[in-house]
This record gives sequence, C-alpha cells and structure tokens, in this order.
Amino acid sequence: AEANIAFGIRERTVARGLDPAELALVAAGGAGPLLACGVADTLELAEVIVPPRPGLLAAWGLLRAPERREAALTVLRPLADLSPKEAEALFQQARAALPKAPPHGAQALRTASLRYIGQGFEVEVPVEDPADLGGLAARFHQAHEREYGFDLPEAPVEWVELRVAWEVPPEPWAFAEPDGAEGAAGRAPLWELGPEGEPRQVEAQVLARRNLTTGAQVEGPAVLLELDTTIYVPSGWRVLAVRGGYLRIQRHER
Repeated sequence: AEANIAFGIRERTVARGLDPAELALVAAGGAGPLLACGVADTLELAEVIVPPRPGLLAAWGLLRAPERREAALTVLRPLADLSPKEAEALFQQARAALPKAPPHGAQALRTASLRYIGQGFEVEVPVEDPADLGGLAARFHQAHEREYGFDLPEAPVEWVELRVAWEVPPEPWAFAEPDGAEGAAGRAPLWELGPEGEPRQVEAQVLARRNLTTGAQVEGPAVLLELDTTIYVPSGWRVLAVRGGYLRIQRHER
C-alpha cells in the first residue's frame, strides 16, 4: 500500500521537477495516517501533517460542498481559429444545456480546458470574458507553467472543452464534540522495520489523540487512537500538536 501511494506521489513531484524533501504529506482517510510515515520515509518527504478528523474528511467535504450544477461542451479546435463571437456562442450553448436553472444568489462559473497541440492532457483555466481569447491564451500559458514548470508561448493552443456551472454556498456546519472514549493510554508491542530494513519488535506508547493539547510532543514509536482513524508514529519520528488540532509528524534522530 505504501509503495503504491509513493508511486502516485512521485508522479506528481519528482517527475515534474519538485523536490519531495521540501514538501509535507497531508494524511487523510481512515488508513492515511496509518501509512503516512512509511510513505514519507520512501519519498524522503519533509513531514506528515494529520488534520483533525482525518477519517471523516471525505464526508465533511460532501457536507461542506456547495450545491452545484454544470454542463460541458467539447470544442477540439485550435484557439487561434475561433472568433470572439464563436466563443461566446459556445458558452451560451453550454449554459442552455444546464440540467437546472440557477437559483437566486447562485454564482456563475466558466472554465476552459486547453492544451498545446499534441499533448495528451489539459489545463483548466477560469474564463471571465468569453470574447477575450488573447487573455485566455495568456492565462493558459501561466497555468501551464505553474502546473508543469514550463510554458511554450509560441506553440499553438488547442481548446479541448468548456464548462459552465453555478454554485450556491452551503449552510454553516461543523463537527460536534465526540461522545465516548477514543482508547485508553498504555503501551503495546508491535513490529516495525529497523534502520537497515530488518524487522524488530518495539514497545509503543498508546494514546488518545484528543488528550494531546497544543504544544504537546510524543516520541515514536507511538499509536494515537481516535474514533475515525489510527495514527502510527514509527521509531525515529516525533509528533507535535499545533494550533487548530493538527498534528505535525517529523523525523527525529533514531
């Protein structure tokens, strides 16, 4: 599992000229905090950050997401071949295809997916004025440079797809304080890999995460328990509880 996750992260970092040693890994999901330090070790990432309620992050995102409707239209034409009137007509066509009319107070959104001709992937760029094709091309070059580390201002650009959407902000919502225990403090034996990759048995601290106040530090090996996930801190790592309920897990001298 750690190897598969590390491979996916490497595609988004090393393969694009980013140094993992300068990056932090945010661990979410029920299993994310269990595997995160192993992934960070493989990639030599700077640190692991565990947000509050990591196992509920997807559910929280769903509850906090705006109501949204969108429609897409395939273009597949060189940007230079389109006129401002044609671009406006394409967006009007997509707007007419929305599955539901925007309610009062909805925010209108427009985006264009563009690429250099011959590429197999696109970059999505926000569109303010559909008739401003020059501005759209300039924003695409800037977005491509941010995403991939380079741009080709003289290369022809292909408009692949456009989207129109509307959004309504969600109602305020927050997690309630949990009821019940999240695991008692204690110690437990576990197996982990040593510095040379050999298996060894160690005795880990077992703590309830909710009992870590801001500024608290815990040396690995440790297991932090909460209702929605388990956080594993190997030997050689240290946990620091910081403001907002986040945990920063960093390498320490073995």
